[in-house]
Amino acid sequence: MLFLDSDDLVPPQKFFIQLSALRTGNFDLVYGDMARVATTENHDEPLFIPSETLTQSTEPADFFLRVQPAPHNQIYRRDYLIKHLRQPLFPAERRLDPAGDVWLYYNLCVFPAKIGKVDAPVAAVGVHEEDRYSRKWEKLGLSSREVMEAFAHRC
Repeated sequence: MLFLDSDDLVPPQKFFIQLSALRTGNFDLVYGDMARVATTENHDEPLFIPSETLTQSTEPADFFLRVQPAPHNQIYRRDYLIKHLRQPLFPAERRLDPAGDVWLYYNLCVFPAKIGKVDAPVAAVGVHEEDRYSRKWEKLGLSSREVMEAFAHRC
């Protein structure tokens, strides 16, 4: 499974690279490095240029709470998500929507996972003009704080 928003960008080879690694390594999730997107007059398609090499992480708490890749970077094995989110540590609530990825990461960080990394840029953040949650830092901050408080309360 992959979580995508309307502004998320992925290179065409993302699925081949990550799904191959997911299968051959029998991983619960596979992630890679980040890219930035550039366009040129000679190309109709965007160019994905490596921009950030993420560190290798095999421990869920380290991966979800320190590495924290963009939500559309990693591809999950479906049964892993279903198993651990069927009864999350704390439920999803509308007031937590601005920090949905933080909710996901905090709910998964306590469960074992076999994590793999590919050394390839597999995700880029899109550039957008319109108003977005990510430009409303106070909503993100408050929502993220509530996620962390709920996590601390449950643990």
